[in-house]
Amino acid sequence: GGNTDFLSADKNYLYQLVLKSLSGFHASKSNSLRVKEAMHQVEILYEKGLYAQCLSLIQKAQKLADQYELYPIYLELSNWERKVFLQQSRAEDVKSSLDDAAEHLALLDNVNAYMQLYYQMYGLCQDIPKVRDSHEKEYFDDLIAHPFLEDERIALSFQAKLHFWRIYTLYYYATDQEEKELGAYMELLKLMDSSKDYAQEFPYDYVEIYARILSLKRESTDEEFAEILLSLRDFPSRIKKSRRNVNVKAQSEAI
Repeated sequence: GGNTDFLSADKNYLYQLVLKSLSGFHASKSNSLRVKEAMHQVEILYEKGLYAQCLSLIQKAQKLADQYELYPIYLELSNWERKVFLQQSRAEDVKSSLDDAAEHLALLDNVNAYMQLYYQMYGLCQDIPKVRDSHEKEYFDDLIAHPFLEDERIALSFQAKLHFWRIYTLYYYATDQEEKELGAYMELLKLMDSSKDYAQEFPYDYVEIYARILSLKRESTDEEFAEILLSLRDFPSRIKKSRRNVNVKAQSEAI
């Protein structure tokens, strides 16, 4: 009875709910693909000596790569930008391009560090799904004590912050701290909601996270529980709206 009635079909119900809204979901090109296609065009324009057009395309593609944190592609585009500047004898611009590339390399290093920590925590959870004694807990405590996990502000990008909170959800789950696990999931949800494209690009992540939040909130008040369920039920319409916005944006920004 009560809250458990809401969960009668558990995850399957949640998946079905979202699947309904996903027909034709990936009709538009992914941002990553659009930037990669632009990269190909950049090479052609450069080889033909059309440097002004080449530079214009590089800067458009860089803007998109920056927006979606596609740092490896961004750095590759920077390389082409400097080649164009050298052809145009623009030494000062080469220098500022190098400074900009160094900043983006730091962002890439930062996100890679968090990904590495995430996979370490994930691997630990595979070996020890639930901590049974203080000796096992020590493995988790040693990993969570990493300086990068002290404060979310050390994570410099959306992707890095995403991994930061995912690491904590795994840690609290394995060490059986449900209230703190719920707090970490709520932070993760808040972060995902702050991105206008995340629901559109990764709908299944939302479903997984909502499913776990509902499970953790099974003992909470009916009002609080119903509020989260309503938010989840509204999810398909949010996806449709998001997809419309992305399609319109893609047409207006076509590279």
